Amino acid sequence: FQRYLTEGAETDMPPLDLELEKKTGTLVQEAIAAGWVETAHDIGEGGMLVALTEMAMASGVGADLSRLEPGTATYFGEPCASYLIAAPEPALLLARAAAEGIEASIVGLTGGSTIRLSDTWEIELRRLQDLHADWLPTYMAS
Repeated sequence: FQRYLTEGAETDMPPLDLELEKKTGTLVQEAIAAGWVETAHDIGEGGMLVALTEMAMASGVGADLSRLEPGTATYFGEPCASYLIAAPEPALLLARAAAEGIEASIVGLTGGSTIRLSDTWEIELRRLQDLHADWLPTYMAS
């Protein structure tokens, strides 16, 4: 995918920081144990948009990410030690992350029955669920 986007040019992979991986994973585990997290998903396999879509289809709860800068890297980048977390009181988690020296930010809001990326791009969860359920039978029938 990277080669396709960069027209075959080789680019560096994001650096692997095992210390940050451990520190971030520990923070997420502790936040879950403390009840600060409703749901969480690592973004290491497909990026933030894939993680969000999986979370939304499983829970039936939509999200609005329209505050993010749109782009392939934003939606599909796979930086190390990164998680998408739904938290009822994000200030608790943000403060703890800051105290640990871990970068964290609010990327959107959960709720509703759609995934919204901008004023011009929004899709109903029901449509995503139907596409997900029907793709193989549709493919096999063609």
